[in-house]
Amino acid sequence: MVTKPITLKVWHKNTVALILNQGEVNSRYIRVTFEDINGNLDLTGRQVTFYAQKPDGTIIFNNCDIDVEQNTASVVITSQMVSSAGLLNCEFQIFDSENSLLKVNGLSIIVEPNKDFSEAIESTSEFNALIEAINKAQTNNDELENYLGKASILSANIGTLSNLTTEEKSSLVGAVNEVNTSLNQVSNTVDGINTDLDELNTAINEVNTSLNQVSNTVDGINTDLDELNTAINAVNTKVIPLSQGGTGATTLTTARENLGIIAATILYSNDSGTQGTITLSDSAANYNYLEIYYSSNDGDITMCKVNNPNGKIASLSATLIYNNIYYKKAAWLQIQAKTITWLNTGFATIANGSTPAVTSGNSISVLRVVGYK
Repeated sequence: MVTKPITLKVWHKNTVALILNQGEVNSRYIRVTFEDINGNLDLTGRQVTFYAQKPDGTIIFNNCDIDVEQNTASVVITSQMVSSAGLLNCEFQIFDSENSLLKVNGLSIIVEPNKDFSEAIESTSEFNALIEAINKAQTNNDELENYLGKASILSANIGTLSNLTTEEKSSLVGAVNEVNTSLNQVSNTVDGINTDLDELNTAINEVNTSLNQVSNTVDGINTDLDELNTAINAVNTKVIPLSQGGTGATTLTTARENLGIIAATILYSNDSGTQGTITLSDSAANYNYLEIYYSSNDGDITMCKVNNPNGKIASLSATLIYNNIYYKKAAWLQIQAKTITWLNTGFATIANGSTPAVTSGNSISVLRVVGYK
């Protein structure tokens, strides 16, 4: 599909933000170059794993594909990564052959909520179960044909009683013909008969074993057919229980209720950020909580969650330590119905051996406000 190349430094703070859409399935890739002091980090003999914490607190991960010629690691954005709207905090873990671990942070992914709850995602587990059942039935059918072939070969080795006139002496039929033509060779013929009987018993035992295997294979096929019928019935009704990875529903509303998905609404969005009065598209009183995404003038993106937001004051803050100086940037915002106003802004500077300094002024900009019911 589409690939986004990014660079993350292993010795510096990274502030890379990507915006994705909720509900996408394996359509985007992130190709990462890890920059060391002396150039790109050599990924030969290394394993790179991608970790991300979803807005609901669960942890997901993917192994990355390594291109040792380009020294890049690529990770696919799976449906689970974008199943919940909000901010994902991401981390890359790099292991070498001696199990040394290097962690690289600084990638933030904002998942935009999407009102299109596609039923194609709902039916994925159904078709997977159907394909798995068909593959198992085909495998057992191939084994059945193999065992029947062995049984046919063993049966042919026994010989045909109507051919007693043959001169072949390496089989039971040849030995019987030798008895009929020469009494002088009776002893040798009896020994030959006993030998052939042993071979015949071995062949019969092998046939019985093969027949038992055929019987077991037939039982396996019947079991697979039952599973196949169950999968087909599930496909026909388009309802898969929650215990089997489905939604347990045939409608979008019921599916959301069963899965516990909270509907998200973007009430304000400005990728450039704003420091002015914010007008929401709907009243904050209509939402259980708001998520306010903001950035400082240093480029880092942070989120503030406000429960029962109407009439509340949101406290936004960002910190930075640079050249042994601690910077604290803050802003207070008043949430009232459809309007968010700035009450107070400023930043503090603390350096070793110096008196802390507090200065008025705004270093924070609001990027997005998302409401959840």
